[in-house]
Amino acid sequence: MKNIDWVLPDEKVLAVYYTNLLKQGFIKKPKPLENVAYLYCKICGDTVHSKWSGDYVSCKCGRAAIDQTHEYTRLIGEKCDYEIIQEEVK
Repeated sequence: MKNIDWVLPDEKVLAVYYTNLLKQGFIKKPKPLENVAYLYCKICGDTVHSKWSGDYVSCKCGRAAIDQTHEYTRLIGEKCDYEIIQEEVK
């Protein structure tokens, strides 16, 4: 079996590729969230938040995470391990 060397294109090439996919309607640009919840992990001291709808983000230690869309906000972890420090950013 022959090994295949994978090479990732540089960021400029990817930007042109994604721009063309957007123009042709193959992909949609994600909408930023209007109300963003920020979680502070009491274990590792990391602060996390979702930037886009459907963006799942966990802290460094993995004890607290957030999954947020325009319809719902899902907080993952034990309530004693994290604290909601900011609920709304405009």
